[in-house]
Amino acid sequence: MLKKKFFAKALAFAMVTGLMATSAPVGLGTQPVQALAAASTSGPTIEIDYADYTATITLSGAKYLFLEVLKDEKGEKVSGTYGYKADGGSVTVDLSFLKASKAQYLRAYSDQVDENGAYVRGEITTVSAQPGKLKIKYDAVKGLVDDKKTELVLGDTGKEVYSFKTLYGSDWAPLTSTALTDKNVAGTTILVRKTAVEKAADVAGTPASAEIKVKIPAIPKAPKVTIDYVKGMVKLGKGTEYATLDNALQDKWTETTEADAKGADVVKLLEALKGTGKATTPTTTLLVVRTKATDKKAASQWTFVTLKDLAELTPGSGDDAKVGGTLTLEEGKKLTWANTSKGISLKPEGIAFDYYDNAKKAWKAVAAGKEVEVKLKNGDKLQVRAAGTKATKEAAGTFFSASTELTCATLPAKITIKPSATSVKVNTKVTCEYEVVDGNGEKLTVEASKVTWTASGAGSPSYSSGFTPTAAGEMTITAKIGDVTGTVTVTVEAADK
Repeated sequence: MLKKKFFAKALAFAMVTGLMATSAPVGLGTQPVQALAAASTSGPTIEIDYADYTATITLSGAKYLFLEVLKDEKGEKVSGTYGYKADGGSVTVDLSFLKASKAQYLRAYSDQVDENGAYVRGEITTVSAQPGKLKIKYDAVKGLVDDKKTELVLGDTGKEVYSFKTLYGSDWAPLTSTALTDKNVAGTTILVRKTAVEKAADVAGTPASAEIKVKIPAIPKAPKVTIDYVKGMVKLGKGTEYATLDNALQDKWTETTEADAKGADVVKLLEALKGTGKATTPTTTLLVVRTKATDKKAASQWTFVTLKDLAELTPGSGDDAKVGGTLTLEEGKKLTWANTSKGISLKPEGIAFDYYDNAKKAWKAVAAGKEVEVKLKNGDKLQVRAAGTKATKEAAGTFFSASTELTCATLPAKITIKPSATSVKVNTKVTCEYEVVDGNGEKLTVEASKVTWTASGAGSPSYSSGFTPTAAGEMTITAKIGDVTGTVTVTVEAADK
């Protein structure tokens, strides 16, 4: 291509193009040229491809082409002329040399002359100005934003507003969110431009904008999520966010708190997840975790964790909350419990069990085959659950079961009898009061109907709201509640004569 300003003198232009001998200088396009044969009077035609901002000029029977850049639509003033060698009847011209400020005008002609010996010019073509350079940068939260920090409208909406290509020779393609996260794009620099609008209904199209380089940061690896099946904790890590799969696909995430980053309680986490999205099955929930995006760092790839609902403990049909019973997890895995004078005894079989220590605010384990007595006050509640199992190389672990509440009804450990008198005469009635305590020394309230009274010695009187001895000597009074008894001795003297 010969890229020159329009020459004021025809001789200089002719020498550059080599169209004429220097011995015959004539005005190019203004004087008949006898050395050239007359040709068709139809001039070259110009077609504008706005996608590449190029002009394809078609001509026939000519070796050279000249392109005039005009100052006005009438074509009376020429600001520059460019010469090209024709190849195969057409020439493609890169229009990037045009100004990007306003619409401009082009006219082409070849070395053909009409019957009057004048060069044949084509019709004037209007060219829309190429848009100025974009100002775009990558914001890891919003994606691509312009200089006003406004998120760009990408091809996800069905509108091809922007196009991109990689630096290693790929073709221009619609810019979408998916394209930005593609492994061939993430972590590299891409070229971005506004997409050209095609000409329609004889209206000029809009050219593509100038290209700009944009650095796309690499996508961080998926965060490491650690599950402790025994404690029922899921460590989500700092700076993460989580969601159910349904919500993740809708970009609805919950930010991880500092406490949950160190270990989220699986029970509370399941409740939160089921409150914000559907479980993948009736018994499992798919937890999705990713590192949260910042303005300089993209959101990470996803980590998937399956959380199972907690199994329920099944009480036996003959269980008595005031006595004890059996809680079954599955075949061969159960907990036998019973009320004692100090609290509740626990004996697991087939699997360890946990109980909640209210004083220390923590779960404590009882190994299978072992027995423990948990010290409680009468009326206290005790939470128990089947313990979780650790994960192995062959299989995942199992979360603990849902907890069950046991009611403590401590049994009497000691009965103290308080007689109305410790020394009486024969035929004098002795009434009794009693006090019951459990194994912790705490007083228990036991209904009178639950107490069995007997007496020996002094005629062994029967109980009738008390005892009336019929003979002198010592009378032993006994009170019995369950397996616990209490006694007191009363001295009986002969009646006065």
